[in-house]
Amino acid sequence: VTGVDIILSVVTLHQVAGQVTDGATTLPVAGANVTLTLVGDTTPFDTTTTDSNGDYDIQNVPDGTYVLTVMGNPTVYAPHSEIVTVSGGNVTANVVLGAFTGATWDISGQVTDSTTLAPISGATVSINTSGGVVTVSADSNGDYLFAGVDEGNYVVVATAAGYEANSASTTVLGADSTGVDIALDPANYSVTGNT
Repeated sequence: VTGVDIILSVVTLHQVAGQVTDGATTLPVAGANVTLTLVGDTTPFDTTTTDSNGDYDIQNVPDGTYVLTVMGNPTVYAPHSEIVTVSGGNVTANVVLGAFTGATWDISGQVTDSTTLAPISGATVSINTSGGVVTVSADSNGDYLFAGVDEGNYVVVATAAGYEANSASTTVLGADSTGVDIALDPANYSVTGNT
């Protein structure tokens, strides 16, 4: 057999690690659940728990943009999610957990096409809560709503067929979080070959 080219690429893997502490006492939070999920994926890349010093360590992480979610005791701590970008090196992401208040508010916004600015009807929008992942669909105007969300830090992730996933961060504290809009880039599909 001739004319067969094989291209090998080396994927460099990295570490995402840090410490989780109590925002009021600054003490380490042991036993918190830590999840790392690539933006747009529905299955976590990895899940671990903090040790007695509040430390966590996730190994073998490829480059990419991830949602880091940390959940302590849900009756004590507010939900916490943030964006972590891994690009060519290890990442230290220390997390300070706020107190669970029992107050609930709404998160809302619009999903649009970044090129045409047209609303994307039916886009899938999700957040991580203390009860797990909650998903809603954007309506015909591209609008979405999460009702009755606990106070805390959230990453809202939007996906739609034919588009690259994207996200927006928001803090829910003392009021509804409105205008959390997300623009999606059309996916770049390419097909190459010899005829």
